[in-house]
This record gives sequence, C-alpha cells and structure tokens, in this order.
Amino acid sequence: MAMTKLEMVTEVCNTVGKSLDALSRSGETLKDRVGRYVNWAQRRMAMYTNFWELSTLHSTAATVADIYTYPLTSGTNNLGLSRVKSIASIRLIDGENSRKLERKGARHLDKYIPRFENYTTDRPSMYIRKGTTLYMFRVPNDAYDLIIMYNQWASDLSTDSSTSDFDNKDDIIIATTVFETYLALQEHQSAADWRKIALEKLQNITKAEDDLADADLAFLPFQDTPSYSGIGTPWTSPWNDSLYGYE
Repeated sequence: MAMTKLEMVTEVCNTVGKSLDALSRSGETLKDRVGRYVNWAQRRMAMYTNFWELSTLHSTAATVADIYTYPLTSGTNNLGLSRVKSIASIRLIDGENSRKLERKGARHLDKYIPRFENYTTDRPSMYIRKGTTLYMFRVPNDAYDLIIMYNQWASDLSTDSSTSDFDNKDDIIIATTVFETYLALQEHQSAADWRKIALEKLQNITKAEDDLADADLAFLPFQDTPSYSGIGTPWTSPWNDSLYGYE
C-alpha cells in the first residue's frame, strides 16, 4: 500500500535523526520543510527519466481552422493537457491523410517560419513547442483530431494524506527526500551518501522497467520491427491499420 505524505515525511525525519517539530530560524517546522522537499524529490525523479506511470495518452484534442497557436493546458484553443513535462508524439487523425507530426525546435520556428500568415493553410505536418504553447505548421485548414502522447510531472503532495503518482517507488521518494533534506541542512557528507543511495535506486528501477519493455518485444511474432519511418508523412487512416499502436 502506498505511503502517505505524512508517513514519508516521518520516515525522512527519523532517518536524519530530527523531530518533526524541530524549528528553523524562521519558525517553520521540519515537518513542513520536508513536506516541501518531498515534492522536490518527485521533480528530481521525473527529471531523471520518463516513468511509465507519468506517461499518458490524450485523445480529445483537436486543431481549429486558421489557428496555429495552441496553449498546452489553459487558454483559448488549449489542448487540455496537464502537468506537461515533454511531448512524446502527436498524431493527426484524418480518414484520408492521417500522419504523425514531425517535431521541430523553437529555433526552427524563428529562423524559417517568422510569419505563419505568409503561408496558405493546409494539413499540418509539424509542430513546435515554445514555452507552454504548441505551434502547428502549416496552419490547419480544418478541425483535425489529435492524439497526443506526453510525459507528466508528478502531482504535488499537498496534504498529509496525499499519495504519490509514482507506482511502487515510495522508497525512492524517501531516499531522494533524505538527500534533499541533508542538502538543506548543509550536512554535505550525508547528502553525498544519500545521493548515491537514491541514484542507485533510480538506476535499478529504470533498468527493471527497461527489462520489462524488452520482455514485451520478445513475445512479438518473428517479423520485421514495425515502424513508420516517414515521420510527418501520411498513411491510411490508422483505425484500419493492423500495426497501429506500435512505435
């Protein structure tokens, strides 16, 4: 059973040998400080790799005719995503000309497409993320359904009873929080020791999840690896494609 935020904070305080009610110079309790460090630890873990439980598929987004800017989370014509860390892929779904959109960097936008308005509208073939907004090019000429695979940041643990979005990783959260706590307390040797412990745990769980992915591939029938090499080029509607879903 997943540990609550309070249980993890208590474990961390016990490990560093200090009371939950220990006061900082500002009067803040160690319990409240470590509660903040738990969320820092979750962020550090998500920065390390893309864990499967923080990857999600969003299939209710769509383009709008003549509109090329799409906020990720909120605002006019937003895509309806949440806690976006990175975009893995975007598929434009059209019964005649579906395609996987090609990702370009923000510098590409500034260098090659300074004014979207100078181009005729059409089916988009690429997207650019700039800040919290996606830019579609070409400018969509119609409403097209989008399937977006993206990686999230974990939700902040805001209450004592909160549990983490991470699956079976409470020990890693605790170890990483101990590291963050020792850093804050300026106990640098202990911080270095717990950095090694937390990193080893992260490496072990990452390897285990990679092994599971390899095991899944082992059960595929003997055949060439399915692939769509022409990124940004169309294919028959994926709903009729027997390989749809394989990357």
